[in-house]
Parts: sequence; C-alpha cells; structure tokens
Amino acid sequence: MLCTTVRALEEIGVLEPSLASERSVADLLPGVSEPGFGALRAAMRCLASVGWLSTDSTLDPETTVVRWADAGRLVMRTRDRYVALGRFLAGFSSTAPDAWTEPWTGSRADAFRGLVDTATERWRLDPDLPESLAAQVATQLDAGLVVPTLTWLYEADRLGEAGPELPADGAGEAMRTLLEAVRFVDGDTWEWSAAGRRARDFALGFAIVATYLPLLARLPELYRGELTVGSESGAEGHEWHVHRGLNLKVSTNAHRRYFADADAIFTDLFDRARDARPQFIADMGCGDGTWLVHLHELLRRRFGEVPLMVGIDCNPTVLERARRRLAAAGVPVMLLLGDVSDPDQVSADLAPRGLRMEDGLHIRAFLDHDRAYRGGDPAIPAPGWSSGAYIDGNGCPLEPAAVERDLVAHLRRWTRHVGRHGMVILEAHCVAPRVANRHLGALHSVAFDAYHEYSQQYPIDHAAYVRCCREAGLQPEGRFERHYPANLPFVAVSVNRFVGTAAGASLPGMDRAAAREDTWEPDSDDGLGDGRALHELLFADGDLRFPKPWACAPTGFVVAGALEAIETRLRDAVEGDVIRVLDYGAGTGTATIELLKACRERHLDARLEDRGVTLELHLVDLPSSWFAQGFATLHGCAWTRFHSLRSAGGGFRPLVEVTEGRTIDAVM
Repeated sequence: MLCTTVRALEEIGVLEPSLASERSVADLLPGVSEPGFGALRAAMRCLASVGWLSTDSTLDPETTVVRWADAGRLVMRTRDRYVALGRFLAGFSSTAPDAWTEPWTGSRADAFRGLVDTATERWRLDPDLPESLAAQVATQLDAGLVVPTLTWLYEADRLGEAGPELPADGAGEAMRTLLEAVRFVDGDTWEWSAAGRRARDFALGFAIVATYLPLLARLPELYRGELTVGSESGAEGHEWHVHRGLNLKVSTNAHRRYFADADAIFTDLFDRARDARPQFIADMGCGDGTWLVHLHELLRRRFGEVPLMVGIDCNPTVLERARRRLAAAGVPVMLLLGDVSDPDQVSADLAPRGLRMEDGLHIRAFLDHDRAYRGGDPAIPAPGWSSGAYIDGNGCPLEPAAVERDLVAHLRRWTRHVGRHGMVILEAHCVAPRVANRHLGALHSVAFDAYHEYSQQYPIDHAAYVRCCREAGLQPEGRFERHYPANLPFVAVSVNRFVGTAAGASLPGMDRAAAREDTWEPDSDDGLGDGRALHELLFADGDLRFPKPWACAPTGFVVAGALEAIETRLRDAVEGDVIRVLDYGAGTGTATIELLKACRERHLDARLEDRGVTLELHLVDLPSSWFAQGFATLHGCAWTRFHSLRSAGGGFRPLVEVTEGRTIDAVM
C-alpha cells in the first residue's frame, strides 16, 4: 500500500513540492476535481497511519494542507525504493483467473531481479536513519517483494512442505535469493526456517492486499480524478479493481476464526424449545457458503437436526460457487440473489418461498461496510466520531457524520425485519491514524482502511459503530460480544448478536406490587448522585438497553457463566425448588441487569413458571450511593433481594450470615 501510494504521488508530481514546503492540495494539484481530492484524502490518511504525515484533512482542497512529520521526511530520503517497488507492483493489474499462476517473465522478471539485488543489500538505506525507523522501512520494502512472491507461490501450489518449489528460471532464482535474505529459508538446507514456516502458513493472509493491486496500479488516475471505482466497467463489470476470485478465497480463510468464535451464539439460540428457535438461518453475502457449511455441521452434531440454510448474495457467479460447495458438503440450501442494502426486497423474495423474514436468524460477515451509500436523514444524530476518508458513489469526499447517518438508516431498514431473532454481525472497523501509527505490525488497518476507502466502502471506528447500532434500535447481547484484538486499545473486528430494542423495554420479574424480602435498603436521605454517575458510565445515557463497550464484554463473560449455571440447575429442578444467584460487590447492579436481560431473551420467566421453580437474585455490597442506585433500578424486580455486607461493628459480614445458610447455585 505504501509503495503504490508513494509511486502514484510521485507520478502526478505532488511528492517533491509537498516535501519542499507545506502546501494545500489545491496548490499542489491545481484544478483537482472532487473525485481526485477524495482519493487523495485516502492517500493522506494512509500515510498518516504510519506516522509520515501529521495532516488532518478537511473536505476542501484549499484548506487541506500536506504536512510531513519528521519521520516521514526521513523515510522520503529513500523514496526512490518505494517508487521502484510501486512500479513493480503496478504490473499486477490483471483480474484474470490465471493472473497469479502465470510465470514471471519479461519486464516483470527483470524488475523483480533488480529489486531483489537491492534488498540483499538491505535496500542501501540512509545511514542517518534512526535504527528503529530503518528497521521499519526495511520491513515495509521487504514486504513489497514478499507479498507477491508468497501469493504467487501459494496460487501456483509451490509452497512445499519442507521448502519452496521454485521455477527453474531467473525469477525463480531471484525468489530464492529473496527468501534467503529475509531468512524464510535456510541457505544450506533450502528448507523453511521457523519464521518461514509461519510465513508459509500465513501465505493466503498476505494475499488480501495483493487482491487489490489492480486498484492500486491505477492510483495516479484516481488522484487525477480521471477514474473512480464505479466509473469503469471491466470484463467482470464493476469488479475491475479487485481480483475477486482470489479475494473470496482469502476472505473465506480469514473468516474461519471468527466463525468458530461465534458458535456459542448459535448453540445458545438452538438450545431452546423448537417453537422458540429460528426457522432458518439466512447468510447475507454468503460468498462460497463456508459459514453455512460450518453452521450446518455445528448444529447437526449438537442437536441432531438443523434449520433450513439460506444463502443470499448479489453476485450470481459467487452464488454458483456456494451452490457447488454446499452440495459437496451435503447441505440442503435455498439460494437467492439479494443486496444487503435492500432488506425489503429480500423479504419480498423470501415470501413466495414460504418464508417470513422475521422467522429467520439473519447473519453476515464483513458486509455492512460494503453497502451502497444512500445517505441518511440529516435529523439522525451523528457526532462524526469515525476517522475514515470516505468517498461517495461518484468519488466525492464525505464527512464522517454523513457516513454514520447512512449506517443508521441502513440498519433501521433491517431492524424492522429482525425483531424476533435478531442478527449476528461480524464487522471490521477502521482505526484512527493516531492509534494505528502506535501499533504498526499489530494491525492491518494501514492497508485495510485505504483500499476500502478507494473502493467506496464504509468501515467506521468501533465506538461510532456501537453508537449507530443503538441509534438504529439494535442492542448488543454483551455475553456474546468479542473484540479483536482483545488486549490492545483499539477494535479492528467485532462479533455480536444484535436484537431489537423494542423487545427489551422491560426486565423479567418486574412486579412492584410484590412483597420485598430485602435485608437492606438505602436510607431515604442517601444521595444517588455518585451512583447515577457510575450508572451512566456503564450504560449509554443511563439506558439499560445499551451497556458501554468498555464494560460489555467482561460483564457478558460473567453473565454467560451464571446463565449456564441457572440452565443446568433448571434441568434437574422440581416443583418448589429455588435457584439462587449471588451478585457479590453488586454496585449499581450491572451484572444483575445484564443477567436479567439474558433471562428475558431466553424466556426464563415463563419456563420457571411452567416448572413451578423460583429464581432469586441476591445482590450484596457495602452500603453506598452506588448500591443505592442499584436498589433504585432493581427493587421493582420480584426476583431481587438486597443485602448489606457491613456488620454492626463496621467490618464485613461473613457470607454464610448474609445468605442465612441458604445454598447459592452461582456467584457472580
């Protein structure tokens, strides 16, 4: 991405002038069109994501100034290496099926050999480059050769178990030299090194950005405004910009991890009475059907029966691939053309086939950001938290708030169709440049954000995404939420099940007329100010339907365990039994609130009544404004009991005293 960007900026004549002095885009490229400026904003954001630019672009080329950071100026002393690599990579512009298996000959082979010679001399970098920056530059330049090399070896089936199987020509010899230089192979044995084996296993992952090389080859035309992704048709319609066959293969491979991590959502939904289960699973943007095959096997093993599988995609060629894959796996399926941007039409197409859209569970992976941009009602609240350099269908720049309003409008079109079983959504998010440039090597965002922006797609930052879902009337089930990475201060991918907020208006067991069995309640003069403040830190605007992302996942983990304990106990319970859960250090009652929401979603109140079994939720804590807020929120629930942990002498009461010796089935 960096090599093709620097090469394109050099080709249109703006690189040297921008390094000479801080100048606006309008000054650097007089007469720049809106589409050209839109693409240049994406380029600037990409370079800011590696710390080379310190530019905050506006929506006006007159006020968008290119400001190189110190690191960027140092790196640009060796810009000729990036430019040369960019020109080499621009040669991979074909979207033909055999584009990644044909031999490297002629000018491509010559250019490759010359670049490898430079790579073996560690790119002849400026000796004044700081050591850490020099290592970063060398890695980036190495990758400009490694990515196409490993992609070609993978597609040509030449990776080999012991070591690579290279062609007996000049390109093959250069590949050998490169792989030795980056220490992926042992020069004596010609076998994969430990690092090489890891690279070999990840070869298909390297290919994701390679699939966009047809687009990156034409960046100069995008920057000049001569071309947009939607303005030119190739042999595959609008798909001139991406090698779709390879992209589908890469995506399928990359998504498997997330599919497996989402399994708990599906087993939970189908571990219920038959009339409470979804009648079908509809995968919008099903690709080659890999997720449907996975789910069919998961549910068949777990429950012995599976619902109807429905695959929906906007590409007839892709649907045919899905048909073949599902048939080979023995999965009965209904396939139909459909667009994620038009759920009303999907509903209309399902109806003649005897399916009501609301009776199904609707799932999709990394698709909402690929919707068609339609815009949203200007009255939709949108703070513009997203950091992307977005481009509309005509190639013109969009402000983040407009993209967020469009996402809210898009999700609202779905919300009215999925009220019964909700949606399972895997989504990718962009990461702000100021965050990305602190975590280089730990995220894919530098490339991911850029090629999605150029191709008129709309991933947004995770915090903005959560807010848009809330505005659209969708609430997450926190016990299923997963973030990737899990241990770094950004979210690049999220997995969750969303349900309509209309169904979550009240908690189960609410009966303010029921007699209370608390052993503690707040004094009438206990202030709630601090408790309300914490409550609003835990729930957006204090609304119980929307837990804040920072608290959602850990609370969901605790709740999932408690819910499993309740279900296990209920299976063996007899009439008159009591199931008791203790919320220790309950504070404002967050864990109990989320547990009650999960119980409501599983219709636990009706099932308890049918069995003649009672559920008690015992909240214990030291008296405080926090605990008083919990009481104010939950004292209307007949299932709850509040107890103080403070003894008469001021110390902690033993739990056996608090529980009065009663058996507790689960402690949160």
